[in-house]
Amino acid sequence: MPIEAHRIAWHGRADGVAVKTFMPRFPRHVPLVRRDGEWAADLYLPDDARVEYRLEIRRGSRYESTLDPSNPEVATNPFGENSVLYGTRYPARPPDSPAIAWRMREFRVQSTVFGGRRHHHLLSPAGLEDREELPLLLLHDGSDYRNHAGLTPRLGAAIQSGRLPFMRVALLDPRHRNVEYVADANHASHVAHEVLLHLSSRIGVGSQRILGGASLGAVASWHAAWAHPGVFTGLVLQSGTFAFSGDGLLSRAMAAPIRSFLADAFVEPRLDQLGIGQTCGRYESLIDWNRTIAHRLADTAAFHRYEERWTGHDWGAWSDTLVGALAASLTR
Repeated sequence: MPIEAHRIAWHGRADGVAVKTFMPRFPRHVPLVRRDGEWAADLYLPDDARVEYRLEIRRGSRYESTLDPSNPEVATNPFGENSVLYGTRYPARPPDSPAIAWRMREFRVQSTVFGGRRHHHLLSPAGLEDREELPLLLLHDGSDYRNHAGLTPRLGAAIQSGRLPFMRVALLDPRHRNVEYVADANHASHVAHEVLLHLSSRIGVGSQRILGGASLGAVASWHAAWAHPGVFTGLVLQSGTFAFSGDGLLSRAMAAPIRSFLADAFVEPRLDQLGIGQTCGRYESLIDWNRTIAHRLADTAAFHRYEERWTGHDWGAWSDTLVGALAASLTR
């Protein structure tokens, strides 16, 4: 694994400067050294890595977090922006290539399990009739995928090039994420029955119904498919928060139902009809759990593809691995 040095430099008045990353298995605080009026340090990473970071500037007792002004590569997330470093052999990001056009509309589902109306959105290829049957991807944290993972151009280019078939995408957004996405029976019923029933009465839903998400969204996806076998045909599981033991990542209230679900799923997998695409970053604290899960899924799923990269727990990494995972989920 070739290692590359990436020089990080900053010019300006400061009493200290450091690189702050957000990955448990990569140095999270790298001080810059001042020489000849410049603050600088080298970050060492594999030549196929992707790292998000910010600069921390200290002046006296005050700290300021900022993007790297010398780096034009920027990624967004629900909390703001980060600068991005790419190794020279990081899998090529697709250029601005032709992509199909999408139309988006809101749909509202009257939910019995939650009591009240739930609001989601539907992406459809522009120009196709609603009743034309297409594969359906139901994506947890759908608005975040759209806003921070380049969902529409990424999938649109993959469809235009033939890597993926034409499909529709239901963007699912939770109201109480830390409750609904932790192997919650009400959420599973809402997605597997209420959302699908609503959409099936209005659009042509084909035989392929994929459920996916990242982090807790991956947990919610697998749990819903397990709790309602036969409803879905594939899963996209990105950096799943599969908490076998408490290590501070999740509260006890969140970890307990996930552990209970995994214990049951290991005894009775219910995966023999599912195609699964799974991804995780090697810089994540979740990597060992995902590797364990990958072995279980590979032994019991109809089809399973697992991909690791030198990345963290972020939307840029999930964007870069989404098409491959989705293609795997369509394979049975």
